[in-house]
Amino acid sequence: MATVVHVGPWGIKCGVAKHLSYWLAARSDGCEHRICTDVPPAWYGKTSDWEEIGVPVTRVWERGREDALPKIEDFLDSDGAAIVHLQYDAHLWPWVMLAPFFNWCRGEGIKTIATAHVLFDLTEDATRANCAMLEGIDRLVVGTPHMVRAFADYAAKFHITLRGPVEMIPLAAPPLPPGRAEKAAPYPCVFTFGLLGGHKGHADMLEGVRQLRSSGYPDARYVVAGAAITGEQRQTLEVLQDQARRWPGMVEVREGFHDEAVLYRWCQEADVVALGHKLPYSSSSGTAILAVASGSPVAVSDMPMLTSGLEDAVARVGMGPEDWAHTLAAVLNGHGPTPEARASVAERFLPTAVAAQYEALYASLLDEAHDRHVKPTTPTSVDINAMLAEAREASQEANEFFDRGQQAQARARHLIDQAETAMKAHRADVLGEGK
Repeated sequence: MATVVHVGPWGIKCGVAKHLSYWLAARSDGCEHRICTDVPPAWYGKTSDWEEIGVPVTRVWERGREDALPKIEDFLDSDGAAIVHLQYDAHLWPWVMLAPFFNWCRGEGIKTIATAHVLFDLTEDATRANCAMLEGIDRLVVGTPHMVRAFADYAAKFHITLRGPVEMIPLAAPPLPPGRAEKAAPYPCVFTFGLLGGHKGHADMLEGVRQLRSSGYPDARYVVAGAAITGEQRQTLEVLQDQARRWPGMVEVREGFHDEAVLYRWCQEADVVALGHKLPYSSSSGTAILAVASGSPVAVSDMPMLTSGLEDAVARVGMGPEDWAHTLAAVLNGHGPTPEARASVAERFLPTAVAAQYEALYASLLDEAHDRHVKPTTPTSVDINAMLAEAREASQEANEFFDRGQQAQARARHLIDQAETAMKAHRADVLGEGK
């Protein structure tokens, strides 16, 4: 039986762990799955929930203690029938520390996958670390067609050569609860949910609802279910709460993290699910997937992270409150995406459908290793800590060269300034003598 070790630095609140749990619960690949992380298992929610689906969560190193990373080796089969599956979020880890580990995996015949949940340009140092890590893995997985194109641009810009093709497998939607909630509110309900923030477009959506109230829908209400973690998110929450106090019949706030079953019910009770965004992220949107899976009409900002892969299942909204008012009115009047289009796209995000795609990828990689008779090219007693130390040394040496280069450039600029000052003085003297 092959072992799949999922490596991730995240907890349940960021959403990645939740979406992983959805399809792991629906798997039928016969592999032994395990999560290795650098955070306390409690961050993943109830241990019993993971035990129920047969996936133990183990903290094998502490954040900032990259020397403990090789402990993952303890969970890999000695015969090489193993896969390391990295849940990859570009801004969370010092990826340079993973490159030697993936090189070790390759030498041991252990296949590696990275599922990229976010792609965006980073600092130069972080980009180099990402390149080193990405070139060491066997497969990169992204969630949307836009992310495939975005990574192609990223790879061309930074000259990244992957070992295998980029695979596209979407995030899994939460399992639908039995039955379907029916609309109960007597007013037109525009519902939105997710982590709060100014970039989520709440001001535009709320103004769009206000315009709806003055153009045929006098009872329209904007209902927000969201949580705040950062200071900026708390500011957004405070603004929305103030608006709810000022206009109790138009704005309603349901603060906090809510279970998927509750969010499904609220989506199904709404007339329109509205999701706004103003930043051009290259990522998958779990909120958009849940909204479409609920079966209700969905309107989203026309941004790639919310629309890519959803085709005609959502109504696309331009920037500004007028666009929101126009699109919301069209959907309320029955001119939004058809139920058939919504259902067709929603099927792709079923946990069983996503699990089947990952199972096919695992099987392909394990067959590839077997067919090519991959044998260890480095001793099994290789000291990964020594490799990490060597990587740190090389990084420090590069920084020292960089610092010396910076000093040399500063010295050169100083000498150039002195020369230009002398030349100006010389010209003034010459001109003075010629007068």
